[in-house]
Amino acid sequence: MALGIGYNVRKAQDLMNEIETAYKTLGTTISTEWPTVSNTLRDNWVGEDELHYEEKVVQRIQEMYKNAYVLANIAIGTVGGLAQGWWDFQKKNVFEGEGELSMGNIAIEIPTLQENPDVITFTTKTFAVTDDRGLKDAGSASTIKGTIDQFVSNVKSKMQSLLEMDVETAFFGDQTKKIKTYLEYVSNSMVNVTLAIKDLYECLETMAATH
Repeated sequence: MALGIGYNVRKAQDLMNEIETAYKTLGTTISTEWPTVSNTLRDNWVGEDELHYEEKVVQRIQEMYKNAYVLANIAIGTVGGLAQGWWDFQKKNVFEGEGELSMGNIAIEIPTLQENPDVITFTTKTFAVTDDRGLKDAGSASTIKGTIDQFVSNVKSKMQSLLEMDVETAFFGDQTKKIKTYLEYVSNSMVNVTLAIKDLYECLETMAATH
């Protein structure tokens, strides 16, 4: 039964667990999908400049996932705090001068996230003076961008499916929309992977067009 205003302890707990799962799945998706991107980069673009850009992208994705850890922790704490706040309010929602209501006990368990600072790693390589350097062929830039676009799409779609969270069964009334908006902001910030590859795209476009 949905109320006009209120909360549900179990559903709030489920909501926190969903955020935890989203953070973990984001990391799994990134670490699983990234090797294909790295291999495509190295197969189609040979040289120290490729290594430079690949390393920078790896660093930015690592930073993004660190930010995701912070955001997920804050979101979990916010949801847990709301549920606890409602519980505490109801215990004290009595006639003036009366003591707290006896409501038994609840255990709102805040999930503990395990941070993974090395969700992906960069491994350098060396080139010989006899190696051909540059873009492999006329379609290399498009091949690389297509693979990266797929990576970004896969990461975002995975998070989108996970973060369509059932806020309406955890918190009821006017607060629901605000909580939903907040969690959508968190989810979008957690997967801000597009910015990580912006400079690499610009370099590819310049290299393919100029040379």
